[in-house]
Amino acid sequence: MNIRKLPGRLHIAAFLSIALAGATLPAQAANVGVAAGAGTLGAGVSVTLGINDKLNGRVGFGRFTANDQFEESGVRYNSELTLGGTYGLLDWHPGASGFRVSGGLVLNDNELVGDAVLTQSVDIGGTVYNPGDIGAMRASIGFDDVAPYIGIGWGNAAKAERGIGFTFDLGVMLQGDADVKLDASNIDPAINTAQLQADLRAEEQALEQELNELVNLEAYPVIALGISFSF
Repeated sequence: MNIRKLPGRLHIAAFLSIALAGATLPAQAANVGVAAGAGTLGAGVSVTLGINDKLNGRVGFGRFTANDQFEESGVRYNSELTLGGTYGLLDWHPGASGFRVSGGLVLNDNELVGDAVLTQSVDIGGTVYNPGDIGAMRASIGFDDVAPYIGIGWGNAAKAERGIGFTFDLGVMLQGDADVKLDASNIDPAINTAQLQADLRAEEQALEQELNELVNLEAYPVIALGISFSF
């Protein structure tokens, strides 16, 4: 798992894909709208560009962060949860009305990162390590960096009539199975580092299996409400 997200060229690609769609479809005078809202991808904003009377391009982002604690294998981690992402979507309004069917890609920021200082012995991959062996641990849970999205919704921020409206989205982001990574630091030089790395990889696999069996996070639900303004 690579907790770092993919470079900014993917952001550009999302914008270009929408621009290309607009260039290849029968277009009318472009209408533009903005929306702000909140949901399971956090709070954020989006910009919608009218391509024709039934098709819009939409780009935006959302973000939510929260600090908490969790315990795993006897280690208590101080954690930060991040939900959100940057997205590029096409919205199809089949009846040229508010109802829409949406699809596109999300640059996924969903992750949980925790840091801990060892104060007691811990079993890692079947080997017991003491606080003097390892000074600190980092645990990360992440998902695919790029996730397809499909959903339905209501609202057309790029409608021809100027004014305020409401938006609603209900869909799913296919972000893949949870990917766990464990890192150790402040390691005693006397520790067999090759064995420690093997134990960390074994523990990662066990935690991934346990987490993916416990809850299905691959299909992440997206629900959002917002207010739009067309101009």
